[in-house]
Amino acid sequence: MANEFKVKKGLIVQGSGSSGDNTILDVQGNQGQLFSITDSLEGTLFTVSDISGIPILDVNSNEIVKIGTFGSEGIIVNGSNVTASAHISASGTITANAFVGDGSGITGISGFIDISGTPVDNDFAKFTDGNTVEGRSASEVISDLGLATSATTDTTNASNIGSGTLPNARLDAQLQDVAGLAVTTGGFIVGDGSNFVLETGATARASLGVDAAGTDNSTDVTLAGSLNYITLSGQEITRNAIDLAADVTGVLPSANLDSDTAHLSGTQTFTGAKTFSSLASFT
Repeated sequence: MANEFKVKKGLIVQGSGSSGDNTILDVQGNQGQLFSITDSLEGTLFTVSDISGIPILDVNSNEIVKIGTFGSEGIIVNGSNVTASAHISASGTITANAFVGDGSGITGISGFIDISGTPVDNDFAKFTDGNTVEGRSASEVISDLGLATSATTDTTNASNIGSGTLPNARLDAQLQDVAGLAVTTGGFIVGDGSNFVLETGATARASLGVDAAGTDNSTDVTLAGSLNYITLSGQEITRNAIDLAADVTGVLPSANLDSDTAHLSGTQTFTGAKTFSSLASFT
């Protein structure tokens, strides 16, 4: 091939460029410079350019190596530090002692959690899928849970409450009444027509209309006296026939006698005026 130059055992380039130009090796293509080496220990030491002559690899004496699009290089090596302005793809394993940043650009890594948006102080974490969380403010969490923002329960979804104790202010008005009642021995909770109140035993009996006097009906009733025309066994009362000889004392008024009762026997003594309605025989 015409103008072809072959080196089989090696090529040594020694010397400096012309005055004002430190380039000692310059490879030019049809579209411009492809490769160059300068005879200098300062500034650019080595460059590789694209077809238009724009550098895509630049090695500088300040230990900075730039790789990629000129002016917005994808990888910049500064001494022992490497900075990538875009995504890095690797088919093997990337090992690092530490990752710096918020991790928002890391995706598709098993066992890691992605962050959606930009969380701020005091945010709560909410999973939006299997491995992504986002920051939620207190008001947003309250809305997510269906809870009310005030002390009332008008919009509270009680099914979202799994455990714990609700304050009285979160209860229905009537339940608040019950919760506010004193825990008193022997007290009864009764409705007064609108709310619930605590009543003593005597007040509860009056409300129920039972034993208002407070008598203990669990104790057997007893009978006093010696007459037996009424008998009692446990809670059963029995009415027996009256024994006039044993159960009645004194003199019956004549008004309580039958009109035909005029059978006098034995010696009778009358005192005071007596009136007989028919002729009577006296002996």
